[in-house]
Amino acid sequence: MEWGKLKTLPIGAGHVDFEKFFAFVRGTGYQGTFTVEATVFDRMGAVDTEMLYCITLNTA
Repeated sequence: MEWGKLKTLPIGAGHVDFEKFFAFVRGTGYQGTFTVEATVFDRMGAVDTEMLYCITLNTA
């Protein structure tokens, strides 16, 4: 993985167009399950404890 290109936000920050995303996925014929994961890695691949703390407190 190229950690320097990783762009993540804590849960609740940013915007995901879920309607558009799931319409695209449905269009591919996929009928399986989905998992949402929150990553807390910084650009060097280390755990970003500040982001983890924000997620824990839900203050992002």
